[in-house]
Formats: sequence, structure tokens, C-alpha cells
Amino acid sequence: MDVQPALKRLRWLAKNKGNDEDIDAFNSLLGWVTLYQEKQVEAYPIVAKLVINQFVLLTNKEMGRTALDCIAIIEEMITTPLDVWVEKLRTEIPLIRFSMLYKDYEAELRRLRKIAEKNKIPAKDSQYLRDEYQLEDVSAVVEEKRNIERMKIKMSNVLGEEYDTEKANKFINDIVTRMMILNNG
Repeated sequence: MDVQPALKRLRWLAKNKGNDEDIDAFNSLLGWVTLYQEKQVEAYPIVAKLVINQFVLLTNKEMGRTALDCIAIIEEMITTPLDVWVEKLRTEIPLIRFSMLYKDYEAELRRLRKIAEKNKIPAKDSQYLRDEYQLEDVSAVVEEKRNIERMKIKMSNVLGEEYDTEKANKFINDIVTRMMILNNG
């Protein structure tokens, strides 16, 4: 329930149809609500931080959302049962793993190859009449190729693992505990 519309209505009633006691009662209620809200933020700063961060992310200008749209999305997130979110996480993890598998792991390899090309001795200047590459450049390229192959094997193994509800719950428990420790520490 949103308290603000109720307070607005009570303010109007106290101001337009009430007497001095009604105005004092409204002001007392308003003071209590304000204090309660401040204490909630003080008691649960981690929730406040997460709500602020989510609000900022949702109001990204590219998305074209209004502030009210963002608040509605955050309210829906909060009112959705945790088991629904755990199931969503469980079903999304394989997709995340899949996208990681096809990430551009070869960007570093291309960068190292450019360095090797830049540092090489051209064939026309070489005593062997072929391009000569610096040993450290060749070693860096070979090591990066090995790293890429190891990563592909690791990711394909991870992709084959089932991500069940138990793993999703453990992940959530670990992350929430870590965040609570960070918040209190």
C-alpha cells in the first residue's frame, strides 16, 4: 500500500473540513510516518542501496521508462515470491554460460598478433628471406592460444553441468550472506 496518497487525502480533510485537533492529529501521524520511513532506511541500508541501484539502472534513458514505471517494476520484483526468482535464476544460468562460451576470447590473441606483426623483421630485411618474429611475441601468441583452448574446454564442461534449484539456492544464500556481511562490516 502506498502511504502517500492516504496522507494526501488526510491532509486535505484536516485542512478543509477538520478543526485544530484534526490538524494536530494529522501532523502527529505525518511525523510518525516520516520517522518510520527514516528508521526503515537506517535499519535496512542494504535494501535502500539495492533499490536505488535498481532504480538508476531502470531509468536508463535508452529504455524510455518513467520514474513511475521503474517504481512499479521494483514493486513487482519485491512482491514476486523468492522461489519464482530462484527458478528464473536456475533457468537463466545455462543461457549465461552459453553466452560466456561464445564470448570473444580471441580479442587478446588478435592484439598480440598485431604486436608481433609490428615488431617483426620483414622478409626483405631478413637474412632468411622470410618474416622473422620476436621470440617473446611468438611465445605470447602461443600461450594465448593455449589459454583460449583451456577456456573453451572449461566452458564446454561447465555448459554441460545441470544447474538445479539446489545450486541456485546455494548461490543466493552465499551472495546474500556476503552482502549482509559487507553491509554490517
